[in-house]
Amino acid sequence: MDGRRAANGLSIAQIGILAALYPAVWGAGQMLTGWWSDHIGRKHLITAGMLLQAAAIALVGAGTTFGVWATAQVLLGVGTALVYPTLLAVIGDVAHPSW
Repeated sequence: MDGRRAANGLSIAQIGILAALYPAVWGAGQMLTGWWSDHIGRKHLITAGMLLQAAAIALVGAGTTFGVWATAQVLLGVGTALVYPTLLAVIGDVAHPSW
């Protein structure tokens, strides 16, 4: 690494980690949360996930350090893992197969 820094003094490696955290947590998490929504219901997971996403986005805006942004990306991934497969399942619950 050549020591170059971007905005807020982050290294290119740190930026790469931040970019990877959200989809990694989301992708791994939704394997559990899709199943979970089948067992406990959908509404609470959707609500919790959207609130978590909102808090994570606010944390990104308020943060100024790598640690805060990394935490926000993990929270955003968890929130999306709660919401994404659950919203798809809701559509499947109400859509007639012929649609």
